Amino acid sequence: MPQGARVLVVGHNEAAETRLSSRLRLCGCDCETLDPTQPDHANRDARRADVVILNLLSDLGRRSPRDFVDFARRLRRRVDGPLLPVLMLGDSDPAHTACALEAAANSDIDDVMLSPVNDLQIVERIRSLMRLNTMHDELVRRLNTSARYGIDAPVSVPGANAAVEDVHVLVVGASSSYATIEAALAKSATLVGALTTATASDYLERNRFEIIIVDVAEDPQEALDFVKCCRANTKLFNTPIILLARPGVVPDTSPVFLSGVTDLMANPPHREELQVRVHALVREVRFRESLREVYAKARHMATSDALTGLYSRGFALEHIKSLINAADARGLPFTVAHGSIDNINEINMLHGYVIGDRMIRQAGDVLGLLTRGEDLSVRYSGARFLVLLPDTTASAAQKAINRILGVMNHTDFTIPELSEPVPLMMSIGVAGYNDGDTPEGIVARAVAKTNN
Repeated sequence: MPQGARVLVVGHNEAAETRLSSRLRLCGCDCETLDPTQPDHANRDARRADVVILNLLSDLGRRSPRDFVDFARRLRRRVDGPLLPVLMLGDSDPAHTACALEAAANSDIDDVMLSPVNDLQIVERIRSLMRLNTMHDELVRRLNTSARYGIDAPVSVPGANAAVEDVHVLVVGASSSYATIEAALAKSATLVGALTTATASDYLERNRFEIIIVDVAEDPQEALDFVKCCRANTKLFNTPIILLARPGVVPDTSPVFLSGVTDLMANPPHREELQVRVHALVREVRFRESLREVYAKARHMATSDALTGLYSRGFALEHIKSLINAADARGLPFTVAHGSIDNINEINMLHGYVIGDRMIRQAGDVLGLLTRGEDLSVRYSGARFLVLLPDTTASAAQKAINRILGVMNHTDFTIPELSEPVPLMMSIGVAGYNDGDTPEGIVARAVAKTNN
């Protein structure tokens, strides 16, 4: 999550040590608080926010949770521009779960968390919700860049709040909570159970699942190893993975998220929270896939590289201008990553330039699969690539790029005419935007870091 993310916390506790906004500020968020019973301020304060948290754990939230549902409804109707992501934070109190289900069913909230949760889990959930804003903004920017090439936008642009149906879910582990998972998702999903991670891997080789739920046993290491294997697979690199863990099984959540886990939830899960969470993640996945389709339709010979089908160098430099304008006007960070195939000359010498070009094409295909829907992948020249990461700081981009690099450098690239796979070695450098940067300047800094 970008430093200084603007979070509007609706409802707060009097005691400073329990105040949610105070704890989120320690995590780098810029927080404001609001009383939901004062509607005159709702639209004004929400305009300045990136995410809204309805804090039903606050004093007022425990006394009158209905006020928060009414606030969410007013917010959806009154705020101009893109819909603000709204997260409801509560506990297993029947009044809280009823409010969560009602608000989610009416699309007045995007996600819900029911305690016990820690601050890192809340921050990760905020990060996930903010990506929806980023995807909306990037869609507009990219279509505007295409328009400067004389390319019309597609007739229809997808939405992120479509109804969730026919979800394919893989449940991994001897889950004592399978009945709860089934009850939460029965109306919208088809569940497949795998008692072991080995069986789960076999299922994943043959079938496509939109989300994976892993039941953590007493020792979470096997589950984390399974997650790392999934993240090393280009087809599963961005698939949402939820871990269910009983209290005390995962005392430190940092390694869990570093391994590639999307979310960590209590086991047994709250049925209402699991339903809303799975639906939110599936909407995000489907929205990203729809964006890829829109971008593909908007792509044109004038904006694409002929060999790889990625965006061209000229389009990238033009698009960086739009990212610079957004950074200067709204303080939104962005990062440029530059990568090069280090052993391309060796491949050309051993196998010929035709094979070399096919390796470049395959590398471009894999890079396009591994990047997020809002990131822009580019063939810059020869065996060199760019990735533009909007709303992403250099430090956050470096972590994402390291994961991509690990997959790229451990993927077997096969050529039918050759008896053995061809190893590919890539190096990548990143450069975050600094005030006064030009498109050529920030790319040059990324290139310099690649060569160091």
